[in-house]
Amino acid sequence: MRLTVSSQTELNQTLDYIKAMRDLRVLPEVKAEEQLDLSVSQQQSIPSLDGLPPLKPIAPRREAIPKAVQREVWQRDGGKCVECGTREKLCFDHIVPFSRGGSNTVRNVQLLCEHCNCSKGNRI
Repeated sequence: MRLTVSSQTELNQTLDYIKAMRDLRVLPEVKAEEQLDLSVSQQQSIPSLDGLPPLKPIAPRREAIPKAVQREVWQRDGGKCVECGTREKLCFDHIVPFSRGGSNTVRNVQLLCEHCNCSKGNRI
């Protein structure tokens, strides 16, 4: 943890507070010092946030595919990749990608091997 103090008074108050906590005494009142006025030259050196681009909205988190849906998709697809038929490195793939509004339903999930899934990417 890092503590930054701006004056000797602030340091002394902080130390008194810590000692009181250690000794289980009544905590002293901490008085905030008035903030220093910035000179005109210092005010100009503070960067403006006006030119920054707006924040991007946070994408919704994807929910896990329910176990019941996984079982039904596994049975429907015969435990093999629907593209190449391999039974190795299988994963559940959203036909309509989650990022494009796809859901975790049986109709929108399929079995793909790792290679076919990676080659599909974010496409439908």
